[in-house]
Amino acid sequence: MTAFWKTLTLLICLPLSSWAQARITFPVSRMVFQRNQSNQASVTVAGNYGQPADLVEVRLRPRMGGNAIDWRPLQQFP
Repeated sequence: MTAFWKTLTLLICLPLSSWAQARITFPVSRMVFQRNQSNQASVTVAGNYGQPADLVEVRLRPRMGGNAIDWRPLQQFP
């Protein structure tokens, strides 16, 4: 295979490997969750992935005010 074809193949396949590994289907953009009197809320997360994973982690980042929650395991060996 010539260097031209190797380079062309690499350039064609490179964008495929840089796609997101997971796609979040819920919650959707701009969704709001109400907290209870104890300042807590349950948040369901749903999505799919195309490659095997050992760990799925989540973090919460407020848009305005509030406290961020750093990365935490959601599910191991999904």
